[in-house]
Amino acid sequence: MTSTQGWVKRLGFRRWKALHRLAYLAGVLAIFHFVWRFKTALLEPVIAGATLFVLLAIRLIARRATAPRLGAKVSAE
Repeated sequence: MTSTQGWVKRLGFRRWKALHRLAYLAGVLAIFHFVWRFKTALLEPVIAGATLFVLLAIRLIARRATAPRLGAKVSAE
């Protein structure tokens, strides 16, 4: 919901970015909370944790693929 251009403009880029980083943290903390709360039912948090890990790994790989390399020469066209 907050990933639209309108919300980025309303919140400002810095606040929008902070909100999304907090959302990632909330996801991880929710999984830990689920494990601590229901110690016997571990299948659901393991599946949720694996899903979250895969999604965050995909984001990290995509970010690294598009990020400029340190020391890379920039061509002036």
